[in-house]
Amino acid sequence: MGADAEADAIIAAYLDALTRRIPTGRRGRTAIRAELRDGLECAVRARVERGARPVDAARQAVDESGPPGVVAAAFTRELCATWTHRLALGLLAGGPLVGATWVAATPDPAGGWYDRAAAAVSASSVYPYLLAVAVPAAVLAVAGTGRLMYRLPGLRPIASPAAVLAAVLCLGGDVSLLAAAGLHGAADGTLTVLAAAASAVRLGAVGAGGWHLVSLVRQVRVAA
Repeated sequence: MGADAEADAIIAAYLDALTRRIPTGRRGRTAIRAELRDGLECAVRARVERGARPVDAARQAVDESGPPGVVAAAFTRELCATWTHRLALGLLAGGPLVGATWVAATPDPAGGWYDRAAAAVSASSVYPYLLAVAVPAAVLAVAGTGRLMYRLPGLRPIASPAAVLAAVLCLGGDVSLLAAAGLHGAADGTLTVLAAAASAVRLGAVGAGGWHLVSLVRQVRVAA
């Protein structure tokens, strides 16, 4: 490919037009560009071996690959599904860890850990309701972007909205727990600080991840 500057320029222009439409970071664009370039160069070499000129082979390979906007939209949908899965899985995995810190920081009602957990959940009047919706929404998002989506394809279109909903409810839950801790205090100040720190970290992580997912969802809708 390097011996034919014009063919290289055709490939480079196509990749430039495509990758700038993909809403991801520099590292992600570089990886996608390398993957696409490798495929295009293989297609060009195959045509050249059959007698085509490098320039014609490059044009044909680019045309067969598809319009930059269409290919970029396909990559954006895959990125959206990946972020949906990661965010929802993170919520399901991190929830019990953050919850355990709040349970430990909750005053002991002298009824054991079960009663302490119940007291932690009910410390905020809205938290149980937020939890009751957030967990199923996160499970739905994971199912809609995992292996189950091939058996139940109807889950995929609602997976990203479900993940966004779970993230928003998670943020509301952490805020309600922090507010309840500020109002009522806890038996162990050190544990309360640790629990508050865990919620604060999750607020930042979920907020950033959720905002990025919303951006990807918008990009998918624009490209549709």
